[in-house]
Amino acid sequence: MIDYIKGSVKIYQRNIKRKLKDGTSKTYKTIQHQVILKGNDLFEDGQEVAVVTYDDILNLFEDYNQNKKDIEALNNSLNIYRKSTENEEKLSNELDRLRNKHDHLQERLRVALEEINSQQKVISDLSNRGFLDYVTGKLPESYKKLSGSNDK
Repeated sequence: MIDYIKGSVKIYQRNIKRKLKDGTSKTYKTIQHQVILKGNDLFEDGQEVAVVTYDDILNLFEDYNQNKKDIEALNNSLNIYRKSTENEEKLSNELDRLRNKHDHLQERLRVALEEINSQQKVISDLSNRGFLDYVTGKLPESYKKLSGSNDK
């Protein structure tokens, strides 16, 4: 906390008459401000001081307190933003993981459909054999290819 001494200001005013070189006289007005302090234990001889009105000091403290509240509000907003950014990053990572899983499942589905199509072709070829093919035991090429790939 800043130590201060409360005091009061007295203003003195006086008129000074001077005689100029040309012989005319001119009147000057001087103003003197005097600050009266009570309990002068705070200051040392030759120390520089500033004189500010009490209302200005109160306004400075009010501004300081308002700025402090604003900074706290900004810090809270920043923390909320950081948390939302972290959540967004987590959700983005989860989305990427789910997309990769989806792509993998799509590839497995494509391979399974290709295998089903080839087996349906074999079934179709086997069901469309002629009487002589049954008698001679001749099997279609698609069946031989399927049997050959299964044996490997």
